Amino acid sequence: MKLKLAAEPESIEFDPSRSAVLVIDMQNYDCKPGGFFDLAGTDFTHGAKTIEPIRRLLDHARRASVPVIYTEMVLPADRRLWPDQDSPWYRKANPSSGRATRS
Repeated sequence: MKLKLAAEPESIEFDPSRSAVLVIDMQNYDCKPGGFFDLAGTDFTHGAKTIEPIRRLLDHARRASVPVIYTEMVLPADRRLWPDQDSPWYRKANPSSGRATRS
């Protein structure tokens, strides 16, 4: 059975029995006071606005027996093990400077 989901710029048709919902890297430090974006001087309020729509989506997915999969970016406590400049995940940031940059 295919479902049609109203979306922009056009509707999406999908089969829930062959689908999953992916929640990518939804973490408190992205959308809470005192988190990374806040400390870096970046507006973090956009993240807080995504919580309720994601919660509604997950409720609908679970009622429809659609699997929900979470991912999380985790860095080791030992900063010597963090990605270096050659890593595709490398990000230079100094929260105390009030700005974050990508290299």
